Amino acid sequence: MPPRFAGPLPSRVEGFHHELEKGPPLSYVRARLLEGDQEMGAKFLSVLRQAAASARSLDELWGTYGVVLGLGDHGDDKPPDDMGFLIGVHDEGVPCAWLRERLADAAKERPLLTELLWRKLVRCPGSETTALFAREDAPITWVLDHHSLFDSPRFTPALESAVRRILNQSREELFVTAMYCLSRHQAPVAQGLREELWRRASGEVRAEWERQEAMKDEFARRREEEQAWKCPPIPNRPEGVDALTVQRCLEKWVASSWAATARFAMSASRSPELLDAPKSLATVRNFSSLAEMTAWARERKLVPAATPTLEDEPRSLYLSAIMRQARRAFIINLATRTFPRRHDELLVTLAWKMRPELAGVVFEQLPPKTPPADLFQPPSSDEYTLRAYADGQRFSVKARNSHSFEDIGAVVGLLNQVLESRGSPHRFAVLDSQVSQVEVVFGPEAALREADARGLWRLGNGRQVLVQAEALKEKNIRRLLGEIPF
Repeated sequence: MPPRFAGPLPSRVEGFHHELEKGPPLSYVRARLLEGDQEMGAKFLSVLRQAAASARSLDELWGTYGVVLGLGDHGDDKPPDDMGFLIGVHDEGVPCAWLRERLADAAKERPLLTELLWRKLVRCPGSETTALFAREDAPITWVLDHHSLFDSPRFTPALESAVRRILNQSREELFVTAMYCLSRHQAPVAQGLREELWRRASGEVRAEWERQEAMKDEFARRREEEQAWKCPPIPNRPEGVDALTVQRCLEKWVASSWAATARFAMSASRSPELLDAPKSLATVRNFSSLAEMTAWARERKLVPAATPTLEDEPRSLYLSAIMRQARRAFIINLATRTFPRRHDELLVTLAWKMRPELAGVVFEQLPPKTPPADLFQPPSSDEYTLRAYADGQRFSVKARNSHSFEDIGAVVGLLNQVLESRGSPHRFAVLDSQVSQVEVVFGPEAALREADARGLWRLGNGRQVLVQAEALKEKNIRRLLGEIPF
């Protein structure tokens, strides 16, 4: 690895990014914390304390080392330079063990540092984290956030303690959020706290609660209307059946008769009008039940043999959705305003997800010297270099300097180079997409290709997926500008 990986870390907010060039990438620091490296943990804590002492606000501190403690967002009130990807996956390579250890004795830390640690801990699951949020010094806002992410609908001591503190401190700005958290609980204590919040709420707070309840009722009504869609009987032929009807009725047809739905699915596969119908049609064609598809996926090691998070009867007819339950598929939002793009952080996150296959791999990114070209301009020829160091070897790929997106093809390509060199049969693959939210799947290459051959998904070319997302964004903006019709 380059000598700078053993270099110093910046200790002040002022000149932070200039000094950062002399030491290890922040993605490397995060990787070492995830691996439980005690030496790096102590080194990082020392410079983080110094940075907190020089910061004037949480935003300033967040803009230095916040990325080391996890990349994803958990609400609309995050500082603006945070980054959100891996939608729906809360454990996005957050060094939870390190955070819990620091917060076990947070009283001696500076308020800005303590706030940063609590805020990042929100995205850590598990009973140990819930116990920390039950403490009296846990910030109430983040207690409610953590409860919504991981503990709802359980009525936990952490939630009860937070609501009692809201009442004791008359934190009326949190009344609506607290009532929402309590609304799903029938326990007498929870109902009593909710009634007390309502009794003490001002007219404005009550009006806001009633407005949100009305919105929720309207959403439920519309959902009921969708579910009440008058589905025709299971068709014998695809003529006269559109993709929307298939999307809305397929699960009802399957529940009525899988065999009859499978016969329709076979004929629909030959219909040009239904080429873009949901991939779940392929599930019905290939298997006699969801249980059979899940068994097939386990047999081919697309999902682990024993997965605690995988339900025995998954609700979705999509193979990729079942793999997401098993943490073998991820929806990734490539859109970002950050320059340089954080390809190395995405590499660390995906490698951490796929341990032990990619354990011990070190990544770095060499950014281009110039920012990307503006929208509607030819793409920049100045590219990123992404590198991986593993088993005494260095691997390298070039990544596109996109105006709006990260180059998922380069990220997946680099990870697959390392997997191949280690003799692993597993690979990452990008599913075909034209939007900025793409799906990445992980499993034995032969099984990924077999699923593609069966029509269960369509494998995509990573670079082409990026080009398609760029083209769609440009098209949509031109529509908004009135240059082309909707």
